[in-house]
Amino acid sequence: MRKDLTKFGTMRTSLRGVKDSSKSIAKKMRENWSAITIWNGAKPILSAAAESVPGMSVVVELVDGIVGACEKAKSNKESLAQLSERCQVIRDTLKGYANRANERPPQLDEAVFKVKEVFLKIKVRLDDRNDYTQFESVLFHAQIRKEIEKCHEEISACIQDYGFLLILQIREWQETFQQNVERDKIWIADQFSDVKQGQKMIVEIHQANFRDLTIAMQKGFARVHDNNKKRAGIERNLFLTLKMSGQLLPNHNLDHGEVTISVGEEVKFGRTRPDTTWHKGTYLGSQAVLVKTIRKPMLDDHKVIERFEREAKVWVDVWNDDNGRYTVPTYGFWETPHGDTGELHLVYPYYRKGTADSYLRAHPEHDHIAILLDVAKGLAVLHGMKIMHGDVRGNNIVIGKNNNGLLSDFGLSKALDDVDDSPHMSTPDHDSQPWWAPEVFQDRVQGLRSDIWSFGMTVYELLTYKVPFHGHKLVSSRVWERYLIDQEGRPTRPLENDIVERGLDDELWNFLLQECWKTDPKERSDINRVVEFFEYLVRRRKGGGGRADDTSISEFEDN
Repeated sequence: MRKDLTKFGTMRTSLRGVKDSSKSIAKKMRENWSAITIWNGAKPILSAAAESVPGMSVVVELVDGIVGACEKAKSNKESLAQLSERCQVIRDTLKGYANRANERPPQLDEAVFKVKEVFLKIKVRLDDRNDYTQFESVLFHAQIRKEIEKCHEEISACIQDYGFLLILQIREWQETFQQNVERDKIWIADQFSDVKQGQKMIVEIHQANFRDLTIAMQKGFARVHDNNKKRAGIERNLFLTLKMSGQLLPNHNLDHGEVTISVGEEVKFGRTRPDTTWHKGTYLGSQAVLVKTIRKPMLDDHKVIERFEREAKVWVDVWNDDNGRYTVPTYGFWETPHGDTGELHLVYPYYRKGTADSYLRAHPEHDHIAILLDVAKGLAVLHGMKIMHGDVRGNNIVIGKNNNGLLSDFGLSKALDDVDDSPHMSTPDHDSQPWWAPEVFQDRVQGLRSDIWSFGMTVYELLTYKVPFHGHKLVSSRVWERYLIDQEGRPTRPLENDIVERGLDDELWNFLLQECWKTDPKERSDINRVVEFFEYLVRRRKGGGGRADDTSISEFEDN
């Protein structure tokens, strides 16, 4: 008995030692195991349960990849964070159902397969976008945003077929997505407003991407209308981008403050109609511009904007072809109400020497024929693109930095006619009548050869310093038409020596009569013949030279 008790005591001591050892081991385990260690230990068990659903492990890996790709994104971070979170919720929901061995939804296998396909597409898209540089991510942020939205739409389309997943649609993603998009847009605007960051992007850009960059910058400029510091930064970078690329702004409706009119700086610019005023302004905070304001009854805002956006396409085509060599670029427009009428503002580079009709009168020493050759070449640019000017006259020719002539306001008279809401909208402007061809009076029809007639009248105007048919009172179209018929449509030839010395000699006068002022438009020369003749006149006067051919003007230079 005593031996048994002794044996029992020994066993109890041994058990007590084991118990103490177990406590020590447990304590050490508690001290050394982290949450990650515990998860890593549990993960194989959960994964094993999930793996009993075909494709579940692939879904888990894809979501891990999506999360990583979203975290590495260089733009659209708020929107991508939302996409990442949504994918994780779907993954966790599917895993939760997969771990219910006896309570799995009957469509679980099919749902996992469909989700796997959608997540694979999302992962591929994100990987492609993560190859972008910082600059490319900013430049193409709008395209990336559309792809993120498409990812959400594909997710919604996928899970709506499975009732057990519809709970995930209770909280609509669209509203949150739009909020995140706005946050991302603000971030993009910040990138463009940072002068150093913006200039770094400009240096990195390839020529083909300049337009995408200017589109993004102009949109960013519109978004920060209440932050002067950010606007100033974007203005500076946007102007630099345009200067480097040689492009115009992509959106020509400048109603977000791209142009600032200088208060009190109304300027006289040639002969000004009663409904027109001119002001100096600043374009993108960097360049002096001239703002032409036309006040007249107009159609509703929508039609004005629609008509001039169509006209802006012509401005861009002409700029891309001519680059401001012989024509004046139109930077853009905006429209504002003014009482019962509307005000249309048109923006041009500022040319301090003004218009040809005024400048040549004040500077008779300059070569008038060379300037007229420039004008003819400007018309050749337009006619080569099947564009009619419609109002060729000295007041629509400006003098550039190198005393060259530049043709402006092409197509404006027709565009204004289209938006004029007055009862006489089809009646042409009396102020331009001395330059009109007979068919404009008789049939209200204009064409390219009508410009040739008007060019001939402009030659007369700039060499005589007088309006064609000067001295005749402009009463009405009917009276003026009768007068022109009596005069056979041609002004009387001036014979003063100073006019002949400026270039209106026998040879030029005969050219005007025989090739510009034919009553039948078909009998008039085309613009190429006019250019050829004036090149000959310049060579004759210069002894073989010809300034106009070698003149290259950049619209960004200070004229």
